[in-house]
Amino acid sequence: MSLSLLLILVIALAAAGHEFPRWKVEWKTKKAAAERDKDFEKSETAARQQVLAEAPTLELPDAIFLIACHNRYRERSSWPIDPCEIFPNETPSVLAGWEKKAEQLLSMRRYVGFGAGPAGRGDIAGSEQELKEWNPGFSKETYAQAMRLSVRASRPDI
Repeated sequence: MSLSLLLILVIALAAAGHEFPRWKVEWKTKKAAAERDKDFEKSETAARQQVLAEAPTLELPDAIFLIACHNRYRERSSWPIDPCEIFPNETPSVLAGWEKKAEQLLSMRRYVGFGAGPAGRGDIAGSEQELKEWNPGFSKETYAQAMRLSVRASRPDI
């Protein structure tokens, strides 16, 4: 069958109302992707709103840690939260200092998760203590959150 004859057959079938499964699948896939994007955007907006509502109720170091977690782990990196948005009365240098400490705490959490610790002892309890000593100023709840993130970071299946 020549290409022109095949093209005429396809056009005739389409004109007669025949649906080609591949076209239908592509349309459904695009529609499903659009719905997923819409749901994803709602989820990101809700997560951002939750942080914006919770952060002002926390002590400054813990709020900055919460914001740093949001900015690092949420999918839509174009929606970061600026701590100045929540704490307009704080000086930029104070906020920047706590941002640096929160990022350091987030970076060091891998040591604890792998049980290596900064000193390389292979001892999770000791690593947790070092994490607190090397990153003072956060609440017990923030250190617990850092530990949960460390365990998650150490699991290859997540």
